[in-house]
Amino acid sequence: MNTYKDEAKLLPYELNYDRPQIPELSPQPIEESLWHTVTSSFLVLQKCMPIILFYLLSQVISKTYLPESRGKFLMEMIVIIIPTVIFADPINQYHMHLVNFFLITFVCISLIRIYKCDAHQRVYVIGANRPFIITLVRATINILATIYILFGENVKVTQNSYAISESYGICLKDMGIGLYVFSMGIVQRKSRRYERLKRNTCILLTLGLIRFICTQFFNIDQDIHEYGSHWNGFITMALTNIGGTYIYESLRSPKDRLFGGVAFMIFHQVMLHFMTEAIILNEDKPRDTLPDANREGIYSYSGFLALYLLSTFIGDCLRPRPKNVILFYNEALRMFKELAVLVLSLWGMVIVCHYTTSFSRVLCNTGYVVFVLAIATTMTFLAMLVFHVILNTLWFTTEFKKYGRIYMGRIIKKADLPYYRDFFPSIVGIMSRNGWVAIAMSYTYAHFWSLLRPHEVKHFEETLFVIGCTISVILVNYALQLAARRCNLS
Repeated sequence: MNTYKDEAKLLPYELNYDRPQIPELSPQPIEESLWHTVTSSFLVLQKCMPIILFYLLSQVISKTYLPESRGKFLMEMIVIIIPTVIFADPINQYHMHLVNFFLITFVCISLIRIYKCDAHQRVYVIGANRPFIITLVRATINILATIYILFGENVKVTQNSYAISESYGICLKDMGIGLYVFSMGIVQRKSRRYERLKRNTCILLTLGLIRFICTQFFNIDQDIHEYGSHWNGFITMALTNIGGTYIYESLRSPKDRLFGGVAFMIFHQVMLHFMTEAIILNEDKPRDTLPDANREGIYSYSGFLALYLLSTFIGDCLRPRPKNVILFYNEALRMFKELAVLVLSLWGMVIVCHYTTSFSRVLCNTGYVVFVLAIATTMTFLAMLVFHVILNTLWFTTEFKKYGRIYMGRIIKKADLPYYRDFFPSIVGIMSRNGWVAIAMSYTYAHFWSLLRPHEVKHFEETLFVIGCTISVILVNYALQLAARRCNLS
C-alpha cells in the first residue's frame, strides 16, 4: 500500500510537464585537499622559473658581445629560447626540478655574498617610470605564452597536463589569459595616449573576429566552455584593456586603484554566488540567445576588470618613489620588503580561497584572481633578486659620481655609456612589446600544424617544431621593432 502512495506522489511530476521538475542544484567546487592546491601551485610556478636562469646565463655570456649586435642576439636565441622550450616539455619535468634547484641555490649564495660585501654601500639600478623589471616580466609572459600555446595545442603527450579546465581547477593553460591581463595592467600609467589604446583595442578585436571566423568556417575546434560560442580570449583582453583603462584614469591614487580592484572582485564574487555561477556552469541550459551562448565570456568580464585594476596597483608598487633610475640601499630594501610582504600575503589568500571560493578560470572568481597575482608577483620578486640585487649592483657608492650621471640622463653621448652594464637580454626588449603578435602567431601555427600534421610524428620532431615557431615569433617582433625605430627616425 505504501508503494502506491509513493508512486502517487511522483505521478504529478511525471504527467504534468508544466509543473517544475526537480530543482537544479547549483554547481559546487571540486573538493580537493590543500596539498593538491600546493602541488598544483608549485607545478605552475616551476614552469615559469627556468627561463630566469637562462636569462642569467645569457647575461654572463653577453659581456663578450657588443650591445644590440647580431652575435649577441643569436647567442640569446641559443641560450634562452632553445633550453626554455626543451624544459617546458613535461617529459623533462625532473630535469626542470634540477634547473630550479640550481637557480634557487645560486640566488641564496649570491645574496649571502652581497650581504657580506657591504650591501649598504651598493647602488641598485631599478629604472624610473618604466622599471626594467616590468619589461622583463612582460617579455617572460609573452615568451612562455608562445611556448605553452604551441605545446598545449599540438603535442599529444601534453594534452592532459596542459588541458584547460572547464569548471573548477587550475593548470598551466588556465594561467595564459590571466597573466596577459596582468602584463597589461602593470604598465598602465596616468596620461596614457588614447591613440595607442584605441589601436591596441582595435587590433585585439580584429584578432577576435578572425579567430571567430576561423572556428566557424575552417573547421577549427573550439571548446565552448572556455569563453562561449562566439566569444574568445582576444575579445576579453580587448574589453578589459579599454574598460580597465577608463576606470584607472578615474582613480587618482594607487590606494584608490587597490580599493577599486577589491570592490570589483567582491562584486563579481557576490554575483557569482547568487546568480551567474549557476548560469555559467549549467550544461543543460540552452545556448539559444546571444548572452546564453557566450555566458562564460560575458559573466567573467568583471572578474578580469578586478584583475586588471589590482595589477595596476602592483605596477605602481614596482615604480620607485621618487622615480629615479638609481636607488640606494635603504630605498631599494624598502621596495623589496614591500614586494615580499605582498607575495606572502597573496599566497596566504590562496590558502583562504582554497577553503572558500576555490579556483576557476571560467568564472574568473576570487580564487583565480588571487592565484594569478600570486604566481605573477612571485616571478617578479625572483627576477628582481636576480637582476636588481645580484646583476645590477656592480659598483659602490664611491663610484656613483662617475656612473650615476649616466643613468640620470645627464650624459647623452653614446660613447660615454658603459656597454658592459646591460640590464637584460636584447630578446627581453623585443618580446616585451606587441604581445598580441606572439599570441596570434602561436595560435596560427598551432591550428595549421593540427590540420597538416602527419599521423605519425615523433615527439622530437614536435619539439623542433615548437622551437622553430618560437624563434620565428621573436624574429617577427624584432622586425617590427626595427620598423618602428626607422619610422621614428624618419
